[in-house]
Amino acid sequence: MAQPMGKAAIGRQVTEPIVASEEYMQYLIKLIPSRPELVKAGFVMTPLTQTELQAKIKCKKCHKRCTKPDHPPRHPSHAGEGSNNGNFANDTTAAQAGSSSSAEGYNRRHSSHGKPLDKGKQTETTGTNNKQGQHKPNAICKYHPGRVNNKTWTCCAHHVSHPPCSSSPSHTPLPYAPGVLQARWLFLPTPTHALPITLNHNACPTTPQPHYLPHAAVAIDCEMGVSFDFESELIRLSLIDYFSGQILIDRLVRPLVPMQHMNTRYSGVTRQDLQNAVRSGTCILGGLEEARKEVWKFVGPQTVVVGHSVRNDLSALRWIHKRCVDSLLVEEGVRRVIKAKEEEEERVREQKKEERLLEISLHCGAGVAEETRRIMEEEDIKDKEKMKRKKRGEKRGEDGMSLKALTKKKLGRVIQDGGKKGHDSVEDAVAARDLIHYHILGLMQKDKEKSEAEREVKREVEHPFAQVLAECTTDAEIGSVFAAFP
Repeated sequence: MAQPMGKAAIGRQVTEPIVASEEYMQYLIKLIPSRPELVKAGFVMTPLTQTELQAKIKCKKCHKRCTKPDHPPRHPSHAGEGSNNGNFANDTTAAQAGSSSSAEGYNRRHSSHGKPLDKGKQTETTGTNNKQGQHKPNAICKYHPGRVNNKTWTCCAHHVSHPPCSSSPSHTPLPYAPGVLQARWLFLPTPTHALPITLNHNACPTTPQPHYLPHAAVAIDCEMGVSFDFESELIRLSLIDYFSGQILIDRLVRPLVPMQHMNTRYSGVTRQDLQNAVRSGTCILGGLEEARKEVWKFVGPQTVVVGHSVRNDLSALRWIHKRCVDSLLVEEGVRRVIKAKEEEEERVREQKKEERLLEISLHCGAGVAEETRRIMEEEDIKDKEKMKRKKRGEKRGEDGMSLKALTKKKLGRVIQDGGKKGHDSVEDAVAARDLIHYHILGLMQKDKEKSEAEREVKREVEHPFAQVLAECTTDAEIGSVFAAFP
């Protein structure tokens, strides 16, 4: 939090600019996945159905989803998928006690009719009161009923990493008053902007203006805490212009719901930071709705939104946007191509190997062929063992798909090294933008080399023909030339 935020951050140059051009935009647009690909990757493309809303309800005890959605499973994330995925596990468990009362209090304050959902009757079993030999039902819900004190569970006196000591045959849904769940998961599409997109953004607005120009492309990253219902809640929003590298938004967001904790270890935001931002007037006070409006000042339906696992950021904002470029999905696509190429090369090697063995069998006999096969297989085993030792020697995560790993591998840059201070969402947005720029430069270079190779082949084909034509002086000679090239 050392860098200036709020209005002081607007317009600050945080990375080298990229020359904007129609050609570059075409390459960027090529990286936008199709709608089915976005849905498969877990992007929300339409408002949630009632079934999908019910699937969002979590268990009060284990904090997992009570029901599974009908759509394909989404990747683990830190936005909209809850505290049991990724980095929130230990922080959330520390805040379990008292969570039910905060949820019910929130429902009472936001509901004027109806009753909360029934909690349901549960048959619980614990590791301390089960008699030996007693039949234990299949446990769907596993949890710690106590609190964390000095990294130790008060319920079982075990370390926080110890498996749950209690279980239940069914989940206990968090109670939601009528309309609260729908309001929590209301996704809205990007509205039509009043002004057309422009590639030229030499200056960012530093004072309120009646209209903001939608940018051709932006990079986004958000930081989230954990709310009363164990969901990720937006607490910091960073947006930069893709081409100029200038900050458009970098502000804390005050949640409008009770918070379990700020997930400071990863978000880099403390409660004190949020209170200071509220007092200084640099904070977005209106929660998700106001944060979306701030983003939509710079983003129209045709704006390309860039990020790493950007569906998490869109989910945190409850925002539907179709023109997204995700550095995670781009890298996954690259690795799929590399893997397919390696598999094809392996298939060709195996085919040549079998042809060679057949040739040996025909000329030297089956016995020699079998001995040759055995030697080849031993060499293959040695090569595989060598590759395994090489992978074991590599540091864990070096070849991973995280933003930190990819930035180090592709760009030679270290990010997210703040330790317990957490991540910097501006730094992460810049890293995602630079990763996409890296891939686009690679595509442009590849196409350039391909075009040059095609021109070279064309010149080699046309050169003899042009040379002969230049040497011809009469119609008869020209006729003989065309006869030579039927």
